[in-house]
Amino acid sequence: MDMSVAQRLRMYIDAETSDAALYRELAKKAPTEADKKLLLEFSEDEHTHAETFSRIYRRITGQTYAPEAKPTVLEGTFAEILRDRVLDESGDYRKYGIQYLLAQNSRMLREAFYRARTDENVHALRLLDMLSGLWTGPGRPESLSKKPEQSTAETSKAPETLFCEAEQSEQAET
Repeated sequence: MDMSVAQRLRMYIDAETSDAALYRELAKKAPTEADKKLLLEFSEDEHTHAETFSRIYRRITGQTYAPEAKPTVLEGTFAEILRDRVLDESGDYRKYGIQYLLAQNSRMLREAFYRARTDENVHALRLLDMLSGLWTGPGRPESLSKKPEQSTAETSKAPETLFCEAEQSEQAET
């Protein structure tokens, strides 16, 4: 059975409210001030999405919907939570994109879904950037930090010389 627009809006209000709280809590664990500031910005974005969906819900139904505040519990390391958030944000990007396409007769809904979709994509990209900063910093597995060993003779050769040698080696094997 398909959900009505009002039912979907309630679901989105719940999710966006929960995400806003999650980012506020996650900001407390941020390793840098820049990360903290960015996570708090995400929290504000998610709160804005919830408010926007709430206004549309009220306009469509004539009723106010305010989700029950639930405590946020963070499970996992900071990096694990970021990784999970990337997946959630990219899923929301896709979800709101579909809703945007389905809302052909409502400019109000289309704009709300477009803005939410855009923000979710930006969040996913910035989280990936934050995660990559963690990955290249302390705690990175040593096996990924090592560069392939090369002899000093190889590193002093010009790239075209290396290419010719590789080509000659391939021809010799055939």
